[in-house]
Amino acid sequence: MALLEDFQLKELQETAKEYQQALRGIKTRRNDWQKNIKKLIKRTLTEISEKIELSWSVGDYTHKKNLESIYLSFENIQSGITKLSEEGEGELIKYGGYLCYSQASNGKIHVWMEYPMIEKIKDIEEKKVVAVMSPMEISSEIILSQVESFLKEMVRWERDYREIIGFKINAS
Repeated sequence: MALLEDFQLKELQETAKEYQQALRGIKTRRNDWQKNIKKLIKRTLTEISEKIELSWSVGDYTHKKNLESIYLSFENIQSGITKLSEEGEGELIKYGGYLCYSQASNGKIHVWMEYPMIEKIKDIEEKKVVAVMSPMEISSEIILSQVESFLKEMVRWERDYREIIGFKINAS
C-alpha cells in the first residue's frame, strides 16, 4: 500500500514539470547564444565601433563556455591627474567605462555597464544593470539603443560626476 495517494502528489508533479521546463529553457537559451546571438552582438558592436570613431574597442571573454561576455570598452588613458610624492610624480590612469553582454548560468543575457574609474581615487567599480534578456530578445536595434544609452551615461559621467576632492583617496 502506497504512503501517498496520487492526488497528494499532484502539486509535486506540477512543480517537477516546471523544473524540467526551466532546464529546457536554459538549454534553448544557451543554444541561441552559441548559434546566433553571440555573433550578432559582436558584429553589431564592431560595426558601431568602426563607424563611430571613438577610442573604444570590442572584446570578449570566452574562457568558460555558456558563461561568456562580449563588451564595448573605452581605452584606458592618462587621467590628467598627477600623484606627487617624495618618490616622484606619476600620472594616474583613468580606466574606461564599458558596456557588457554577459551570459548568466541560466542562459539569460545580463546587459550592464561600468563607469570609468580613476586609479587610487575610487576603490570600487560602479556598475549599472541595463537589462536582463533572453538571447532571442536581442536584435541589432536593441543593441544600438543600448549603446546609445551607454554613451549618454558616459557623457553624463564626464560632464557631471566627480569625487569630492580630498576624500576617499587611497594613500598607496
